[in-house]
Amino acid sequence: MTGARGRKMRGSSAVAILLVGFVSACAAELRGQTLTEARAGFQTKIIRNLRDTETPDLPPAGKYKLILFPSAVGQLAAYLSGDPADGHKHPAVIWSHGGLGGISSYFFGELPVDNEQSPKAFDEAGMVVMIPSWRGTANNPGRQEFFYGEVDDLLAAVKYVKTLPYVDPERV
Repeated sequence: MTGARGRKMRGSSAVAILLVGFVSACAAELRGQTLTEARAGFQTKIIRNLRDTETPDLPPAGKYKLILFPSAVGQLAAYLSGDPADGHKHPAVIWSHGGLGGISSYFFGELPVDNEQSPKAFDEAGMVVMIPSWRGTANNPGRQEFFYGEVDDLLAAVKYVKTLPYVDPERV
């Protein structure tokens, strides 16, 4: 191909080849290890101190409450739906929201259908929902690590929700 489109496609091919090489090299290094084992060997170096000191909004009365759950960096804020009080153990969902912000009333508002990013469907299905915030956000301890230490925060949320007496720990 010639012209701008041809140059663009050659550039894309070069990027694809580099990515395949990178993934192959990483896979070769990680053979025989679980992802958890491989992560344990990595170190992150934080070069900027990013921290959000805004306190999370209180959820609307009734369905959710603002809680703290234990993590490696300290107590982290989360929204948690309440005990259905029916004597049964329920499945749970950890709503791992995107973006770099903390948690806010955004998760409880009415959103347009084409931008629905709330756990509303899980609520309506009767599941327990936990919406954790990450280190360095929502006035939590620690610093934002851009999806490295935050994985540990997610695992801490899973561990916490499995201890709730109204959650079936096999269905999280």
